[in-house]
Amino acid sequence: MTKLLQRIKNYSKVFRNLFFLLVLVSAFMSCYKSPQQLGMEILPKDSKLKVFYSDTATIHTFSVPIDSVRSDKLNYNIAGSLNDPVFGRTTAGFYTQFQLSTNGHSFGENPKLDSLVLQLRYYGFYGDTTTTLKLHTYEMKEGIDYDSIYYSNKIVPVYSTDYSNLEFVGKPHNSIILYHDTIKNAIRINLSNIYPDLGEKLLNADSNIFKDNTTFQDYFKGLYIVTEPVAQGGVLLYFNLISHFSHLTIYYSNTEQDSLNYSFFITTTAARVNRFEHDFNFGNSAFQQQVVNGDSLLGDEKFYIQGISGVKSLITFPHIKDFAKLGKIGINEAKLELSGFAGDKFYNPPKKLALLKRIGNGAYDFLPDQFGGEAYFGGIYDASRNVYTFRITQYIQSFILDTTQQNNGLYLFIGGSPVNPERFIFNGQHPESDTLSPIKLKIVYTDVD
Repeated sequence: MTKLLQRIKNYSKVFRNLFFLLVLVSAFMSCYKSPQQLGMEILPKDSKLKVFYSDTATIHTFSVPIDSVRSDKLNYNIAGSLNDPVFGRTTAGFYTQFQLSTNGHSFGENPKLDSLVLQLRYYGFYGDTTTTLKLHTYEMKEGIDYDSIYYSNKIVPVYSTDYSNLEFVGKPHNSIILYHDTIKNAIRINLSNIYPDLGEKLLNADSNIFKDNTTFQDYFKGLYIVTEPVAQGGVLLYFNLISHFSHLTIYYSNTEQDSLNYSFFITTTAARVNRFEHDFNFGNSAFQQQVVNGDSLLGDEKFYIQGISGVKSLITFPHIKDFAKLGKIGINEAKLELSGFAGDKFYNPPKKLALLKRIGNGAYDFLPDQFGGEAYFGGIYDASRNVYTFRITQYIQSFILDTTQQNNGLYLFIGGSPVNPERFIFNGQHPESDTLSPIKLKIVYTDVD
């Protein structure tokens, strides 16, 4: 009998625990609502928020040349030439100062020149590295200053003597054997093979010239390195000038010793300026008509961007303020989706784009959305869809909150434009084929009236 009573107590305890568990589950389930239902019980029946979607906003696109970009103190410098079948021909060169490796150097008694060699460390390339380039090297007539700001259309006068006139194939991953040492990713250019004048100028300078960098740079202003424009194909080569492996070395002997050398370096405090030239007349007719001749209507079909002071695009939303006519609305999200032109297969697309607010007269400023960070703002290439997307929610909302502000549109650039020669072609709002994805502004908004 005692055992039977004990069993009944145990079963009662199990049933009681099970009952409490069912009550908790029931309470939890009664608290759960889908996101669409949350808060509905505290709103009047006629006050439910209405969420809408639109992707039909009018978008005007148009490409224009970039006058210049700032090109001093760059992380790397570019030389080369590239003939793009759409964008035309780009040629790049750079000016650079040199600095003493030691102050007060003396070349000794009766120094004799063996050679003057410019060595440059490769950083990378854009284009076809099987292209043969012709490189020219000139002494600068006027100096450049590290503390000054320079742009890519800067022309520094140079002397007429070409110290290299070298035909070469750029091989950024090749190695050089020098005195039993292997130098990776570098090119060596003999600047005394044709004319020894520059080497003699440095070797026979008064010893006072080498007392400090200021005196030396006043005597020897620096070099301009540039390649001849190519007729087709081509490559742009990046050089790390501030690398320890980039230098100008004079090889010489004197009365006391043979096989001597002294190097002039390009340090982080040496002025260096890139110069970029674009000849759009070598591009195709549709590109020329829009970018060179200013036919803005062609941007409705396709538009263009190109780095290193090439091409930027203006994007405008002429009727965006009409959203304010809908009453009190809040923009939940506004995404600008830029689709690439599927017929373009020229090298790799840019990894990242830049989108800035146009404030008139060619000037621009950051968008408020950009301060949300890259993950929020966007601009990164989506290879699976051939698309770039920017989130511009706050920018679009601003026109609804204040319809009196100027609607100047947006500028689209290649990311890192001063050092990035990449380019891209986009579909406009009415591309040449129905099978192509047009540019779209995808807006999700809420009617809060």
